[in-house]
Amino acid sequence: MIGRSPHATSTFPSATHKSPPSIFTKPLLNRHVSTGRHPHVRWSADSRCFVPGDYRSPCCLGSGRSFQKCSINSRNRHEKKRGGEFLCEASDVGALEDPLPDGNRGLWGWRFRTLKQILLFALPALAIPLADPLLSLVDTVCVAQCAGTVELASLGPNTAIFNFANYTFNSLGLATMTIVAERLKSEGPKEASKDFSTALLMSLVFGVLSMAVLLAFGGRIITSSGVDPAVGSFSLEYLNIRAFAQPAALAILVCQAGLLAQKDSFTPFLTVGVACLVNIVGDVLLIKKFKMGVAGAALATVFAEYCEVLIMLYVLATRGKVKPWIDQIPSRARLKNLMSVFLPLSAEYFCKGGCYVLIQWTAAGLQLMALAVHQVTYAWWNLCAFCQTPVEHSGLAFIPAAKSRRERVEVSALTIAFGCFTGVATGILAAAAPFFFPGWFSPDKTLWPLMKTTAPFALLSLCLSGVDVGMMAILYTNRDGPFVARTMFTNLAMIAAYLLGCVKMGWGLYGVWGGLVLFFLMRATWSSVRVFSRHMSRGGDVWGEGASHA
Repeated sequence: MIGRSPHATSTFPSATHKSPPSIFTKPLLNRHVSTGRHPHVRWSADSRCFVPGDYRSPCCLGSGRSFQKCSINSRNRHEKKRGGEFLCEASDVGALEDPLPDGNRGLWGWRFRTLKQILLFALPALAIPLADPLLSLVDTVCVAQCAGTVELASLGPNTAIFNFANYTFNSLGLATMTIVAERLKSEGPKEASKDFSTALLMSLVFGVLSMAVLLAFGGRIITSSGVDPAVGSFSLEYLNIRAFAQPAALAILVCQAGLLAQKDSFTPFLTVGVACLVNIVGDVLLIKKFKMGVAGAALATVFAEYCEVLIMLYVLATRGKVKPWIDQIPSRARLKNLMSVFLPLSAEYFCKGGCYVLIQWTAAGLQLMALAVHQVTYAWWNLCAFCQTPVEHSGLAFIPAAKSRRERVEVSALTIAFGCFTGVATGILAAAAPFFFPGWFSPDKTLWPLMKTTAPFALLSLCLSGVDVGMMAILYTNRDGPFVARTMFTNLAMIAAYLLGCVKMGWGLYGVWGGLVLFFLMRATWSSVRVFSRHMSRGGDVWGEGASHA
């Protein structure tokens, strides 16, 4: 009989048989329990408790005798013996069944089913990292079709400004997803809702602050980009309107994270589609009919983003496990917990964005033909790189939800495999298009031979990036953000030194794309060594021997 109550008391009849000496006895149990994890504990009929050396191994208790699996939480454990019966009382006692089947055939079937679930989750999630670029693309296309060339050129600085601002705050979404997914599994929807509400409040605070910074310093930022004054006036007009969408933009990241933590990627997919549709309709009406130019494009984007966040909040409040409680003041402990994850991730994203800026800055100094080739091939490469983001989202959703230590290891391994496959697929796509179809990117045939030379760099860099995103998902779920931030700062310093040498040596386009490969090689190396040495090794965090959770 397996107890289901979290406060169950389990009784076993006395017996006279002896347990085999090949398994460990109570002192080892205490050492295992002290880690705060939930190992398989088997209470024998002769009132002794045992933990096998490998929890998958069977524990022989004698012929005809039954056993029970209990999960013991070290916060409150009591053991008593009354007469011929042994009682196990704990604050967290219940069945801890290993959900994975025995045997290779059944195990591989489980792996394929889990991988199918991950793929069904990841495909709709692909729309999430593409949401902000899609809104900017809609504005660009509509302005190009319905307004003048000067107004079209004015969108360039704004695209870079808002992409960088929102990319930096992606760390808030990842932190929210990590904490909410953990809390859902360990303490249930009520506590997870409190963490989600804390993150939602923080997104509004950061959104208002970023809006204020853009409104106060937007003119200086645009002027520093070196744009023509005639273009700069239109750029500032667009920025001053779209800045009001920043609270909604950051709240969207948190709401998407709350839905993904519940393994719901279809709702964010639908809301992104609705936002794009609203933006298109608004652009057509305000730009073409009312002749509002870039101001109309900015207004349409602001309205679309607020529509998107309101739809997601409604879905969360009515149908989600995690609900927004905006009327509750977050506790200091929850704020500290959120910031402990958010700040290292913010440092990582800031350094990562800095690496991309340095690469683009170096490319800006190339000769005209090389610069033209870089711009078109890098834009395509960047789109393919965004397609790897669902690997991280899948890992953050599925790894914390694992029901046993072995399942956690299996899901982590599937996440790594999924990342490697995605890296190869996107790398082939990024390399094949400019190599076999250069006419898609430019009708100028003089650029085609130079485009083909970037294909090997695109393939190798995205393969390494695929390895890295799978590893990063494991590092995030095991709260290893400080390590990620330290290594990303090191990468930033090394990339800066490399690109400086690249400029002095005159390596040109090959040097710039070589820097991209070097950047992802360092990232993949750091993350792989960390994961396999600390988290995936026997006794590591994924096995449940030291992960730090909220």
